[in-house]
Amino acid sequence: MFVYKNKIIFFILLLFILIVLDQITKILIYKFFVSNHLLSCGDNKNYGLVKIVMIPNIINIIYRENYAAIFSFTSFILRDIRIIMLIWINIFAIIFFIIYYYYLKTYHVMINISYLLVLSGASSNLIDRIRLGYVVDFIDIYMNVFQYGIYHFATFNLADSFILCGCILFIMKEFYYVKKNNDNMEYNIYRL
Repeated sequence: MFVYKNKIIFFILLLFILIVLDQITKILIYKFFVSNHLLSCGDNKNYGLVKIVMIPNIINIIYRENYAAIFSFTSFILRDIRIIMLIWINIFAIIFFIIYYYYLKTYHVMINISYLLVLSGASSNLIDRIRLGYVVDFIDIYMNVFQYGIYHFATFNLADSFILCGCILFIMKEFYYVKKNNDNMEYNIYRL
């Protein structure tokens, strides 16, 4: 029982550290770009005209206010409705992950890390949506893909990276688990 409590405390501590790390980077980006280089285009602020080049022709640091979900998925919905909807979806997703993790019968380091990353990213973005009404994005990636021209990825932040890495780890573990069980002539997926 003592070891289990220590693991939970360690999990919560790492969760807190990742959330604070993401929030600090967003605050620093906001202070640098908005305080020093305010460029506004009406209601839709575009601070991307000012950038910090990290790796030439690949990675820039810019400031974007993301009022929509990932890849501007909900941009067609009225802003006030969209903010409330995204906050509730985020809350339900966090609750789902906590409940799913609680009932998970098999604990593996990769699963623990994936849940830690997803929960920290979702929680940090939820903090932004509640506090600001939008999520601060600042990592801007684009590449010159030979004959296809310049490919520009969606601007994102550390929390988005945490969520993506957590999902990739979870999927990798699922494939490993299914393959391992297929080798033993069994086919089981994690069950609640």
